[in-house]
Amino acid sequence: MFRFLATVRLVVVGGASSRRALFNGATPPMFVGTLLVGPLFQVFFFMGPGREPGAADDRFHLVGNAVPAASASCVYSPPACCS
Repeated sequence: MFRFLATVRLVVVGGASSRRALFNGATPPMFVGTLLVGPLFQVFFFMGPGREPGAADDRFHLVGNAVPAASASCVYSPPACCS
């Protein structure tokens, strides 16, 4: 039981510290724009041209573009050195 609680504590405290280190200098509008609005617009933009040929369903393009959109927001997060 103690090992489980230590693991949970490590994940929670480590995640909170990592989030604070990455996004401490980010204002809420910048945070929302970078991690939510940008990837959503990207997904909806590429769903339009993908729908035109009729080769696949909308779900195919939605899931196929959601993965790189979500990972790009993780890779290109504001660096901790600039806060």
